[in-house]
Amino acid sequence: MAAKKIKAAKKAPRPARKAVTVKKGVPRARRPMLPQIDIRPHQLVPTHEKVAEKERTAILERLFASLKEVPRISIKDPGIRHLEPKLGDLIRISRKSPTAGRTVYYRVVSQGTVSNV
Repeated sequence: MAAKKIKAAKKAPRPARKAVTVKKGVPRARRPMLPQIDIRPHQLVPTHEKVAEKERTAILERLFASLKEVPRISIKDPGIRHLEPKLGDLIRISRKSPTAGRTVYYRVVSQGTVSNV
């Protein structure tokens, strides 16, 4: 058996890229404003409704959960934009289900990150 020859690289490796620096005081180009599209009439979008304060406490008691334990929905979500939600509001989402007919989910309006309520 003959020993295999190892070929050396023909070119030297490229140097690492330099870090990109942001210049202060230079205005960035703004994105053009896109028209707001209402997604509610689409057949795949479930119905969203804001839950009243009295009903909210009854729902949380029935679920044996506090407001912090309920899943979150972003305040920027297109499905709830028309409701003009505030942080901490409870949203009822009703979806059509082929097996159950209709299923109901609850979400708490948050800033968009999981840690904020």
